[in-house]
Amino acid sequence: MDGCIVRYERSESGALVHLDIKKLGRIVRPGHRISGNRRDTVRGAGWEFTHVAIDDATRWATADVLPDERGGPPSAFCTARCAAWPASGCACGPS
Repeated sequence: MDGCIVRYERSESGALVHLDIKKLGRIVRPGHRISGNRRDTVRGAGWEFTHVAIDDATRWATADVLPDERGGPPSAFCTARCAAWPASGCACGPS
């Protein structure tokens, strides 16, 4: 490729939106690594999911922590962000 950098940047806001979901362990209280006591365990604390959306053209970004990574919460996150996107033609759905 002769050293040529190929990019997929869009010039219109909302034409390409990156969506990402990060699974994070919920912290209820400090565990044994903080207290030094191996009997200090936290079991069943669960997970939280950070949903992030970044517009490719404007680099406008937004994030939210939701209780689930499948079904309703990601869909509601996408719909709400597309409605709030500044001057975009954003449409939620698979590409």
